[in-house]
This record gives sequence, structure tokens and C-alpha cells, in this order.
Amino acid sequence: EQNYPNPFNPSTTITFSLQQAMKVTLKIFDTQGNEILKLRNQEHLQAGKYQNEWDASRYPSGLYFYCLQGNGFSETKKLLLLK
Repeated sequence: EQNYPNPFNPSTTITFSLQQAMKVTLKIFDTQGNEILKLRNQEHLQAGKYQNEWDASRYPSGLYFYCLQGNGFSETKKLLLLK
């Protein structure tokens, strides 16, 4: 799912659902492709709905990306931080 709110200041919630148990990685990247934060790192999660909040108060305004990966699945979405 897309994060909400988007644009955001200073925090946003990233929600995702899993149809089956798997190891999940959720990372935030800047526009240069640099990883700036790992919200989840190879965590084994059961099927269900999950939420992660990102408090970006220490980061500058701009465009960011989050990437959710697990069991050969990968999805990337945009986040817009406006201060």
C-alpha cells in the first residue's frame, strides 16, 4: 500500500499485507539510491497486515523511496517529505 499521509511532515505510516509467512526487509532510500534507514531487516513475519511509522524529522525535505522485499517479491514506492 502507499504510505499515508503522502506528502508528510514529519512522520508517515507504511502499511503492507502478507498472504503467507516470510522474511521481510523494508528500507528507505534517498534519490541517489543510498540506503538511509532499515525499518525491518529480514524479519520473519506471519501472514497479516503490518504498519511501520517513519519519523523523518531529522531528514531534509525531498523525495524518498521505500522498498519492501520478501520471498522473491520486491516493491518500491515514493514518499514526499515536505517541511
